[in-house]
Amino acid sequence: MPDWGALLRTIPALDESLGEVVQQFGVWAYVALFVATFVKTGLIYVPMVPTTTLLFAAGVLASPQVKGLNPVTSLAVLLVAAVLGDFTNYGWGRIFGERLAKAPCAKRLKLDQITKAEEAFERYGLNTFLLARWVSVLRSTVPFVAGSSRYSATKFLLLNSVACLLWVGVIFGAGYVLGESNQVRSLMGIIAGSIIVVLAGPLIYRIVRDRKRQTPQANVPVSDTDSPSTP
Repeated sequence: MPDWGALLRTIPALDESLGEVVQQFGVWAYVALFVATFVKTGLIYVPMVPTTTLLFAAGVLASPQVKGLNPVTSLAVLLVAAVLGDFTNYGWGRIFGERLAKAPCAKRLKLDQITKAEEAFERYGLNTFLLARWVSVLRSTVPFVAGSSRYSATKFLLLNSVACLLWVGVIFGAGYVLGESNQVRSLMGIIAGSIIVVLAGPLIYRIVRDRKRQTPQANVPVSDTDSPSTP
C-alpha cells in the first residue's frame, strides 16, 4: 500500500510531477489522477487543483514514446472522474443551491452571477455544457447551477458526459499524439482558446438572436388607416 499522505500531497502540482508520481507509486498514480480530476468539479471550485494541464501530461505519459501510463486506463479514469465529479457537483446544487447562492461566499464564487443564466440549460442545451468544460470557473460552477435550477438529472448526465468526453479526449489526445515537446505545451493555450471561440460562436449567436426576438417593437408608426377619423 502506498503512503496515502504523500500521494495526496502530490495532487496540487500533479500536472508537473505526474512522471515522478508514476515512478514512485506505480499503478496508484491512477488514483491520484482520479482524485485530482474529481475534486476539481466535485467540490464546486478548487482553483489549486490542475485539470487541463493534467490531462495533457497524462496523455504525454501514455504516449508510445514514454509509455509511463496505459492509455486506455488513463483515458477511462479521467473520463469517469470528470463525469462523476460533475454529477456530484450537480447533487450539491440540488441540495444546497438556493441557500448557498444567497450566502456571502456566492459573489466570490460567481454563483450569484451564473444563477441568472439558469434558463440557458433548457434553451441552449449541449452548447452550454460544451463551452463550460473549456472555461475554468464555468467548469466548476455550471454543474452546481444546473442542480440548483432543478435541471433534469437525466439530461444533465447525458449532455455533460458528451461534453466531458470531448474535453478529455481532445486534451489527452493532444498529449498522446504530440508528445512532450515544449513547443506543444506552449500551444495548449492557443488550442484551448480556439476551441472556446468555435464553441462560443454558435451559443453567442443564439443568445443575441433570442434577445432580439424578445425585444418589443418601439416607435412603430401608426398608419393612416389606423388613425381615428376626425368628426
